Amino acid sequence: MRKVDLHNDLLNYLLLDEKRSAHDNDLECSVPQMIAGGIEVQVLAAFTPNAAEPEALTKQYCRYKELLASKEHIGGKIRLLWAIEDAQQLVHSTQIGATLEQKLSALVSKGTPPVYISLTWVNENDFGGGDHTSVGLKKCGQKLLDLMAATKIAVDLSHASDRLAHDIINYREKAGHRNSIIVSHTNFRAVHGAARNIPDDVAKYILDQNGIIGLSLSRRQLGNRPKMNLREHYNYAVSLNPAFADILCLGGDLYHEADVPKEYRSVASNFYPEASKASHYRELEFMESSFLYTNAMHYLSREGFVPVL
Repeated sequence: MRKVDLHNDLLNYLLLDEKRSAHDNDLECSVPQMIAGGIEVQVLAAFTPNAAEPEALTKQYCRYKELLASKEHIGGKIRLLWAIEDAQQLVHSTQIGATLEQKLSALVSKGTPPVYISLTWVNENDFGGGDHTSVGLKKCGQKLLDLMAATKIAVDLSHASDRLAHDIINYREKAGHRNSIIVSHTNFRAVHGAARNIPDDVAKYILDQNGIIGLSLSRRQLGNRPKMNLREHYNYAVSLNPAFADILCLGGDLYHEADVPKEYRSVASNFYPEASKASHYRELEFMESSFLYTNAMHYLSREGFVPVL
């Protein structure tokens, strides 16, 4: 069964050591692992826990461009797209441009715009508050939202604090923004109360805006149950409104677990055995094909990232 995944951290793995390869055998989300798992389209998130690291975004973008020249991508085995997780990286990427406007314009003009940008990761930054905070939208965040609307880059609410998520929604409504708004990797807070999971009102807004919601495979977001309860989150959303079946998709959030700082480790593995590697995505085929493939493809084709189905 064919699959689309809205989020993994392969680019961060490559950032940490220039000798690393996207084909490394011990990498859970390597290109061969993705292909073995049936992934046809993968969004690679440019991410670093230290968003102030000079040129981290530039380095990850360069590695992404190298991947576009790979035999797997050119040969049609997998289509690789990219995104930005934590917009703070833009501030420290001087090679891309001098101002925020120049940086976004440069990324779009290069012909490989990001599928989405999230304003934050877990902590507070220049744009707003992450999910470990109660900080809302800042003036720099308002400016970024205006620029993203102008360049038609989707806003990703992943890792936004509740206040930030609601501030973004209110600001875009007042400003009349019409770029897409999504959540690339999350789950439903009503099923499991993690701060990273979205509340129902935010999910309903994404639905009303014809966005898309990627469900994460992380134990911490699913609920850390003895068995993976991905189906429970899916069924809950559909019980709220059957139309959620048309916008839910896979946002796996796979990464190299050995790279995770100790302070962010809460369990032996953050992934269930059937979802601990991209090759194990074959075990997810109990889910609807619309969830695994069609919904994300319709969204990405509408946004111009893949050919129309």
